[in-house]
Amino acid sequence: MKISPVAILLSIPFCLCASPSSAESSSDSAVGAVAKASLPGYLAQIPVGQESRYGFQDRQELSHAVLGTPIAVYGVRSGAADSAPALADSLWSRPFARGTWRVPVKVDGKPRAYLTVEANDGVLQSVDFGGAVLAQEIGAFEQKNPGARTALLRLDGLMCDVLLVDRTGNGFDEGEYRPLRSARSVFLSDTT
Repeated sequence: MKISPVAILLSIPFCLCASPSSAESSSDSAVGAVAKASLPGYLAQIPVGQESRYGFQDRQELSHAVLGTPIAVYGVRSGAADSAPALADSLWSRPFARGTWRVPVKVDGKPRAYLTVEANDGVLQSVDFGGAVLAQEIGAFEQKNPGARTALLRLDGLMCDVLLVDRTGNGFDEGEYRPLRSARSVFLSDTT
């Protein structure tokens, strides 16, 4: 039995696991330290005249870039949709911490891009830089909701993201799920 992507998205609030995995237990400070060490190299690779593609207005802003709090990235296991009714209450069907973080690169308190840090074989390393549109979208949410604890749910098969918000302070299992622009276009929704 096939389950639609909409059903998967709607079932996520009821099955998000709050228990920390080894990937989640890596501290924000360790992720931040890796990001801090690699940020200058990524900024230096931005071609002159292409700053706007990375969320910056000009070269001057690059010298003012600072890092924000890392955002954990969750995923869903492939095959979970095909077996979701049978596994609805098992760990298999719940989103999991991917061992990936998006670290906001900010100028004047506003996110401009993300530096991606991943745990590969237990070693944290920076692997990517970009996401200016995502940074702008999440930045707008953060401006309206200061101090909100967030995470990203990456739906690889649909190539979209959902913002997870810990609205009660009890973890993401009781959180709010906000489809980002990429998810709204997949599910043809215009609500934010």
